[in-house]
Amino acid sequence: MIRKSYFKANLKRNIRLLPSILLPVLAIGLIFAVIGSAAVYSVLNSESRAKVKLGLVGKTEGTYLGFGIDSVQKYDTSKYELTFLRLDEETAKSKLKKREISAYLVVPDRFVSDLVEGENPQITYVSNKTENNFSSEIIKEVAAVISSTVSPAEAGIYSMHKIADDNGFSKSEIRKADTELSLDYISFVLNRNRIFAPEFLGVSDGLPGETYYFCAVIFFFMLIWGIFCTGILKTKTISYIGYIKSRGIGITRQITGEYFAFSVVSATVLVVISVITGSVFEHIPLNLPGFDRIGVSSALLFSFKILPALFMITAFEFLLYELVESSCAVIIGQFVCAIVFAYMAGCFYPINFFPVSYQKIVPFLPFGAAFSYIRQAFAKNISLSGFVAVTAYGLAFVIISVFARKARTERSGR
Repeated sequence: MIRKSYFKANLKRNIRLLPSILLPVLAIGLIFAVIGSAAVYSVLNSESRAKVKLGLVGKTEGTYLGFGIDSVQKYDTSKYELTFLRLDEETAKSKLKKREISAYLVVPDRFVSDLVEGENPQITYVSNKTENNFSSEIIKEVAAVISSTVSPAEAGIYSMHKIADDNGFSKSEIRKADTELSLDYISFVLNRNRIFAPEFLGVSDGLPGETYYFCAVIFFFMLIWGIFCTGILKTKTISYIGYIKSRGIGITRQITGEYFAFSVVSATVLVVISVITGSVFEHIPLNLPGFDRIGVSSALLFSFKILPALFMITAFEFLLYELVESSCAVIIGQFVCAIVFAYMAGCFYPINFFPVSYQKIVPFLPFGAAFSYIRQAFAKNISLSGFVAVTAYGLAFVIISVFARKARTERSGR
């Protein structure tokens, strides 16, 4: 009963302090949100994500080649990365010099007639000689595809016309065969992705870069959470510890009561932030991998999943305030620890950037395990070993806190 009343007393005290904690948290969260939104907008609209512009010189209107290009621009997924611009050669040269287009293709004037006669005309690829970038390589492949796939397809259709005429087929039969053959070619081109079996590895735990760093922000916020909670966690004086002990509440009960009251408040704040974040993503969807299905319910579920990681980190923060008596020193120490542990866990640079030997031991380190657990929760692939690791480290930090307070009271002679 005494233990419960001590927990309730600490919880009530923490709730009274909660508004003064939430205000700076929300203010900093808003700043991060604005900076993050600006960064996302910049990435989505940067030149590196802009469409590759390809000039097309020559008469293609009214031909199968023109029809194929129009179909690709309307129906194929490449329309998000590639744009064809029909130009005359002088305009194409001018735009290429000004770098308004990446390159241009020259379709010969007798392209269609040569195909009808069974020839294999070549399409010319023109670019700046000094360019050797990703865009130019893409366009070279486009030119190769047109020469090796589209041109033979067009030649095949015209050849079918000639054979049908020579063998006395009626116009209606030729039109029917023409339609069937054209649809077969279209089906082949538009369904070419089925040839491949894509496998997405991601940066870590199957997450793309955007969601990886989203988890990194959550993890880093947890690491500095204790700084905002200085009013709750500030080191208890020896006289206060002695007074509580005289009321029948031993060191172990003091630590568990204070820690669980702190962890309940921390979990409540996490849930509140999750609701706000989920509401924002519902009304302002981000065109980024992993963010297309985030709403209030999924954000809440994610916050519940990462509670073990939160409890582990808050246990460590609680321990820091037991080890360091000066509030100023513990705040500085916690910030330094947050930077160091975030770096070691792969918060600033993905784990894959570190040596292979280090990558093997990171999941076994306290904060490497916590960050990995958060990523697994986002990827919906939580491992039992990850759960056991963060739980064990959390319990260890609480137990060490008990011994730290006992050692402090023994040194004072209480």
